[in-house]
Amino acid sequence: MKVIYSEIKKLVPGLKAKPREIGEVLTMAGLMLDGFEEIKYKEKKDWLLSFEVRQNRADCFSVYGIAREIAAYYGLKLVLPKFAITKITKIKGKESLKVAISAGTNDVKRVLAVKMSGVKNTESPVWLKEFLSIYGLNSKNLLVDLSNYVMIVTGYPSHLLDLDKVAGKISWTRAKAGERITTLDGSAVVLEKNDGVVIKDGEKILALAGIVGGKEAEISSTTSNLFVEMAVYNGAVIRKNSRDTRIVTEASSRLEKDLDPEESAAAFCQLISLILKYAKGKIVSDTFEHYPVKPKKNIINFNAEMVSVFSGIDIKPAISARILKNLGFTVKQKSKNSYAVLVPSFRTDISLPEDLIEEAVRIHGYQRIPADETPVFKATKDITPCHIKLVQKMKSILHHNGFDEILSLPLCERNENAKANYQGWETILAENAVNELYPELRQSLVIGLVKQAQEFKKKNISWIDIFESGKIFGKRDGKFLERESFGVLSFSKEKTITGFKNNIESMIRMLGYSDIRYGAPKIVPETGNPDSCWEIIVAGKACGIFYKLKREAFSKDIGFQEKKNAYFAELNIDVLEKIKADATNPVVELIEKLVVLDMNVQTQKSEKIEDVIEKIKNGIPKTNFWSLDIVDKFFENDIVKHTIRITYTGLSDPDAKKINAVILNDLQSKKS
Repeated sequence: MKVIYSEIKKLVPGLKAKPREIGEVLTMAGLMLDGFEEIKYKEKKDWLLSFEVRQNRADCFSVYGIAREIAAYYGLKLVLPKFAITKITKIKGKESLKVAISAGTNDVKRVLAVKMSGVKNTESPVWLKEFLSIYGLNSKNLLVDLSNYVMIVTGYPSHLLDLDKVAGKISWTRAKAGERITTLDGSAVVLEKNDGVVIKDGEKILALAGIVGGKEAEISSTTSNLFVEMAVYNGAVIRKNSRDTRIVTEASSRLEKDLDPEESAAAFCQLISLILKYAKGKIVSDTFEHYPVKPKKNIINFNAEMVSVFSGIDIKPAISARILKNLGFTVKQKSKNSYAVLVPSFRTDISLPEDLIEEAVRIHGYQRIPADETPVFKATKDITPCHIKLVQKMKSILHHNGFDEILSLPLCERNENAKANYQGWETILAENAVNELYPELRQSLVIGLVKQAQEFKKKNISWIDIFESGKIFGKRDGKFLERESFGVLSFSKEKTITGFKNNIESMIRMLGYSDIRYGAPKIVPETGNPDSCWEIIVAGKACGIFYKLKREAFSKDIGFQEKKNAYFAELNIDVLEKIKADATNPVVELIEKLVVLDMNVQTQKSEKIEDVIEKIKNGIPKTNFWSLDIVDKFFENDIVKHTIRITYTGLSDPDAKKINAVILNDLQSKKS
């Protein structure tokens, strides 16, 4: 958007800032200066400033809009010119204008129109020609030039039609595919779709609404009877019509944005006033107005203290309120730092309190935020839900105890829920399931954990400690249910149910819960051994289950034939979240950080792994050694490959990795 410096000074009389300074401050305020040129205007030296305006700032695609921003920044008064007609109710004539609107309220937001007669369409005065030439518009004749002038200064395009060339009632309607129009520049356009909006009379298309006029009712030097209209449309419709017809004009570039229909009345009054002043003539009809849906008042509750919180610098609430008033907002104080802010209709981009914060900060000046100082931010309230903290802590504890996390799909095969169900839920079937083999939503995490154990077995991993967190789903009494759940599976020859119980119970106690008991479950799942199945009770509330898997359950897949034991526990996170710990916050920090690292070691079949383990232990300072486990082993010819998991204590991650690397290099160098 281009503006002439001297024209801005007329609208902001107290302005003393130089042209270059204006360009710089508006750039910081969100209107980027992309052109600065010294020109001659009205026989005096002047400057033309060009700004890149964001698409959501429809109000700034006008001289008045840019002037309003400048006045607000400098805290000056904006003085708009006065015209003979100030309200559309004052536009009176002796007849009622017959206009039809059939395009729909979603397409046409507002139309203002009037009939004039006896106008004298002459050559434009020098000032008008010169003004338009600066904006790249050639002078056509007085009437057309006045229409273009009002579009530039107010941002609202208009159409002028020669009434002597119009046959029948003028209407706004939907275009029909195959209809034709010859535009003002002589281009023949065939409409390809039925969704464009056009202005027609009884026989022909007079204009592509919001885009360009047609030759049929073109204003000429002999025009004396005039139809003046100004309309605001659905911007998306104009944008699509412009793209479909491949026609882009100054009018379409404005009307395709979210223009305010309320302000179009002032622009219409200005246009009629200028026509009466320069082309004479008279108004012969009352104003026609189509305004089916008026915009609702947008009042935002605004906490002015948040401006400082977001910006990181001290901006007083009174300053923020004054900035909003200067921008045209109506500000009413409710309490000390709280305001009710009425958004002006022309600010169609404002809808949230955060938008008001942005307005205050950008006008106050982003450049005033120091670049070499750390902003002072107020501590914000921790809004992380408790269940997320619980799950993260549970993961951390199990990681430190050598368990691995897995992630599985929430869908399962048919009848798998029947084996795992311990809550009496009905199964929920997914509609339009991606895979028809997995139509059911899981009712327990044991299903995914067992499947993962199957995959580990295929890779000859015999020592399996895994866990998963996620949602489980079911239906009871016709109601759909879902909850946050945490499942743990242990599968090894050495571990007993007592050892597994200690893993689960110690995790719960580390979360801060102390009243832990066990009782008989209401339902024993098919996968569970009825002699080794307990309900977990914390603070008197049932919050989970743990059991030994039956030897028959999944036996073909995870190797019960090897006489290994499998244990599973599942905790209801939603219940744990509601339970108050006996003494402290249920989320507690571990006293000492543990760093767990894996090391891959190769030995000959004849070589004892115990000797290698002893060398590894000798390479770790005693104060930093926590534990060591062999978590994987498989054979490849005469080579045995081991994965050794080492847990360090009292070290940072980088320091632990250095020790790990030194030990591994030492082992490899001795073998070579």
